[in-house]
Amino acid sequence: MTEEQQLIKFTPAQVSFGDFDQLSKQIADYVGQRKDLVVTPDTKKQVTAAKNEMGKYFTDLDDRRKAIKKEYEAPLKAFEAQFKTVTKPLVDLKKGYKEDLDEIANQEAEQRRVIVLQEIADMCAPLDVDPAAVEFDDRWLNKGMQKVDMSSTVAALREISGAVQWAANQKKLETERKRRIEEHAKAQHMDASGWTQAVSADTDTDAVIAQMDQAQATQEHQTRVEHVDKETGELKAVTRTVRITGDMDRVAKLIDWLPSQNFEVTVID
Repeated sequence: MTEEQQLIKFTPAQVSFGDFDQLSKQIADYVGQRKDLVVTPDTKKQVTAAKNEMGKYFTDLDDRRKAIKKEYEAPLKAFEAQFKTVTKPLVDLKKGYKEDLDEIANQEAEQRRVIVLQEIADMCAPLDVDPAAVEFDDRWLNKGMQKVDMSSTVAALREISGAVQWAANQKKLETERKRRIEEHAKAQHMDASGWTQAVSADTDTDAVIAQMDQAQATQEHQTRVEHVDKETGELKAVTRTVRITGDMDRVAKLIDWLPSQNFEVTVID
């Protein structure tokens, strides 16, 4: 017998029927005398009385069972209450140890995080990548990912380097997509800023360019509609101020030529 068995004793209790066979026969006889009772409108009262009588018979037996169960469980409940009281100092001490160990683990994890973030920054610098763009994996804080001095193991450095390289590749893709959109905007005399704000490495540039063309076509159509005379259906005359730079002779020839193309020209200076 162990020391714990000596300090905590247990004597198994016995719960049994006084005469199981006699009770079984009594119930069988009781049911046999009533099982042929048929429920009809004429026997409704008789069946109801039989049902109530049977319910009382079962309740009497079940009340006895409940009383035995309550008495049987009473010592166990008292024992469990005493057990919680006597072992509380152990539980409290263990809880205190765990809280202190968790606090130290959190402090070490933060120290480790600082080291990993510096490793990320060192890898990002040559690639001109913002360290914040590197997705941080909390697994890098695990004990198995660090040396005694908390610096990363070779395996951890390999994973971190892969994450940094992925961020660098994403930046290149984003830059290339913005370049394509800006070039298209320039060629179409559009402002690219509104189209490049939400561009990322995953942006479908062909779709964006198609949207740009559609927006420009819509704008041009709207402009034409605004300058159509509603009565005649003809385009209204539009006045625009244009600055032309060139040698005097060429500018003079251009001014002379424009009226032949149905333009009205006013020389301001």
